[in-house]
Amino acid sequence: MQLKIDDLLKQSSPAALSPIDMADISQLHATCMEAKGHWQRDVEQALAIKHLLATRVGVSSDPATQTTIGSKIEDSDAKASVSRLDRQIERDEKAEAEREAVEAEQKRQQDLKEQQEAELLAKATSPEVKMLLAPFLEARTIQPSLAGTFSIKWVRTYDKKPMSLGKLMEIGALDDSVEGLKKLALIGGNRKLPEPKWSVYTQPNNWSPEDEERLKQAQQMLRDYGPTLVKAKWLSE
Repeated sequence: MQLKIDDLLKQSSPAALSPIDMADISQLHATCMEAKGHWQRDVEQALAIKHLLATRVGVSSDPATQTTIGSKIEDSDAKASVSRLDRQIERDEKAEAEREAVEAEQKRQQDLKEQQEAELLAKATSPEVKMLLAPFLEARTIQPSLAGTFSIKWVRTYDKKPMSLGKLMEIGALDDSVEGLKKLALIGGNRKLPEPKWSVYTQPNNWSPEDEERLKQAQQMLRDYGPTLVKAKWLSE
């Protein structure tokens, strides 16, 4: 707006301002006056607070002004301002304390989660687990697939990686049943599976009690530690 006015004043015959320009100038003037009023009130409030705080800490002021009506009004306004500030400070401190408490709890939960994940990873990669699950943890260029109801076929892959946890679940090798154990034995002890592999029969009626217990233990390990092993790249997804 100022640039427009300056441009008009430079003309040899300045043109009259349009009604829109006059309205803009009036609005700008009103905004400035409003801002000035806010600034004056803020300055007066700050001075009042300064006066009250000086009185509170024992700083002497002009005795002549202590008995005037103006000073009483000033004290009243200052006390109200200080009271509002005290309440605001209390609210801010409470909000800050609550925020810090939430952040502390979030950090505690995150630390606990990381600790639990570290403990689970240590269990999932223990020598006992690695030995029993060796047929599945070994990186190869084949993955199991179900052919028919109880037959397993091997599908070639381009990259070399451990057995897929998703494939084992899809085939039903982790199902909590005799059929689930049978499928797990068909994979882990498959004659076409390169070493390492289990030396276990694929038919339940040929299992010894030790064989069945070993299969159940391996299946439970895959259920409990499977996602952790995938995350650690010991199994593929």
